[in-house]
Amino acid sequence: MSRFSLTKYYMDCVTSSGKVILCYASDLAFANMQLRQSSVLVNAPEGTYARQSFFRGRLPESVNGGWNWHCPALGARGRWTGGGSPVPEAVLYEQAGGRKVVWQCLVPRAQVCFSLHGKRETGNGYVECLTMNVEPWKLPVDVLHWGRFHGDGGEALTWISWEGEHPLSLLLEGGRQILPAPELRAAADGSRIAFGGSFAGNSLEFSQGKVLRTGDISRTALRYFPGAAKRLVPQSILHLRETKWAGVALFLHGGAACPGFSIHEVVHFHPPCV
Repeated sequence: MSRFSLTKYYMDCVTSSGKVILCYASDLAFANMQLRQSSVLVNAPEGTYARQSFFRGRLPESVNGGWNWHCPALGARGRWTGGGSPVPEAVLYEQAGGRKVVWQCLVPRAQVCFSLHGKRETGNGYVECLTMNVEPWKLPVDVLHWGRFHGDGGEALTWISWEGEHPLSLLLEGGRQILPAPELRAAADGSRIAFGGSFAGNSLEFSQGKVLRTGDISRTALRYFPGAAKRLVPQSILHLRETKWAGVALFLHGGAACPGFSIHEVVHFHPPCV
């Protein structure tokens, strides 16, 4: 059995001018390879900027109650603070032999100071970490929905939904996990999420969204993935299809409409042939 382990951090920032900054930092061990990857995607009114480094990436560090990330290879530096203590880890999937997928929200709503090539930005943001030693192409998942919402009044939501052989749903409100886990009914086009069960009657409506990236991950997130590594993974994972949006959203809660901003995605693990 080939070894596989992945630790992946996701960090974001939305500035007051509407600029969206997505940062990824991961450590991947697979077969005889070790990749330390970092990437930055900036979506701004003047255009989109994206850069990656697969061998000179850096993972963020927990420092004085916040998270610092510095990747000289990308000219990126950021600090995420606020939001209290990290949310306890959640085991999303587990197999015999200690193979599992573990997710943790580290900062549900952060104040962010970020610079890229010396240009400083500030805004609100979010940090999470995913660790797994199960190959992603072996997960019993057909469709994944993920997102985070920050309301203008301080509200914060984070959600995960898996569809397929191993369905699951997870919802955080203000950094607190809603239990029992509510049902999440997500529109296929990413326009709406309705909650059931213990969070029934609440929903998120997404509007004025801009597509941050869309398509097979071989052409998006893994566009510059080393060729030797691509040859080791099944073609099915390279054709995994993602669409990631950012934009204005409404949290309909208790009869009130709370405006805010959301970043969310839909991932198809087994997209239909076209």
